[in-house]
Amino acid sequence: MLSIIMHICYLQDQARKALDSALGGKKMEFEKWNEEIKRREERGGGGNSGGGGWFRWFGGSDDEHFWQEAQQASLAILGILVVYLIVAKGDVMIAVIFNPLLFALRGTRSAFTFLTSKLTNRNGENLGTPQEEVAVSVSAKERVVGKWGGA
Repeated sequence: MLSIIMHICYLQDQARKALDSALGGKKMEFEKWNEEIKRREERGGGGNSGGGGWFRWFGGSDDEHFWQEAQQASLAILGILVVYLIVAKGDVMIAVIFNPLLFALRGTRSAFTFLTSKLTNRNGENLGTPQEEVAVSVSAKERVVGKWGGA
């Protein structure tokens, strides 16, 4: 039994030496971090006190900061959703933004056209709109010649 305990102590000593040689001159920095971690654990009452950790997402939160954490979680989910919509559905998002804008501009144009036609046509004459053409049976050759001037 004593030999097993001595062998375990020897293995621990070898592991400590290997760790010290791997750390090199940074041993003091790790000791500072170790002390800081112990201080935080004593002050906060556990390793989950840093504001992170998975248990805070699943009901391990303290009631003191519940609304702030709920707001942060909501904003994170909303941000993920917006990034997804921009990356995966960018063309749909552009359509959702521009279609109402184009509809409003088209309505404004129609309103201005209506107002200007009413202001310029005080007698009720229809000067601004072209007359309807009478449907006449014209061959394709005559239409091309009429359009392009017989070249």
